[in-house]
Amino acid sequence: MRLKRILLPVFLLLLLFAFGCNETTPPAAPKIGVVDSTRAFQESKAGKEGVAYLDGVGKEMQAELIKLQENLVKDDSDASREALQKGFGELQQRFGAEQQQVMNKVTESYQKAVDTLRTQEGMVLILGTEAAVSYDPKADVTQKVIDLMNASPVTFERMQPESGAAPSTNGTSTAAPSTNATSPSSNGTQPQPSSNGTAKP
Repeated sequence: MRLKRILLPVFLLLLLFAFGCNETTPPAAPKIGVVDSTRAFQESKAGKEGVAYLDGVGKEMQAELIKLQENLVKDDSDASREALQKGFGELQQRFGAEQQQVMNKVTESYQKAVDTLRTQEGMVLILGTEAAVSYDPKADVTQKVIDLMNASPVTFERMQPESGAAPSTNGTSTAAPSTNATSPSSNGTQPQPSSNGTAKP
């Protein structure tokens, strides 16, 4: 009887130990991140260089437009007016193509950075902050995305007049998160004609 009392607790402990060893570890919760795409476009090196590039292109085209308008002042003929209108249309087309180039390249850099980060961090999903109703700030991976974008330089090349493609019918932005990330401001450098023969900024 005394032996049974001694062995029973030992037997129960062995059963508990065996049961604990057979338990499976619960799977880890899937990792999800959120990214502020607008911030990534505005603060990344590619986004900033894109804005600077378009600003330079706009100033060059503004100078071309001024020359056309000066010719009209010197020779107020139908031919000069037609040349101004034609030149202005071509400048708008070229500027639209330049905007499209910048948006495409910055968007490509952003998407590549997001995909790379998701793979490196073992995440199952990265959402844009605009799609996340509520999230822990610890899930924000925006800076990591910006760092990856900065690690891969982006270059922009001048579009030749004969090869410049016309801007799309719905504007010049693609599925980019923010149109002001790489586009000049409304009072910036895109050429605008005026009725008095001078260039408007």
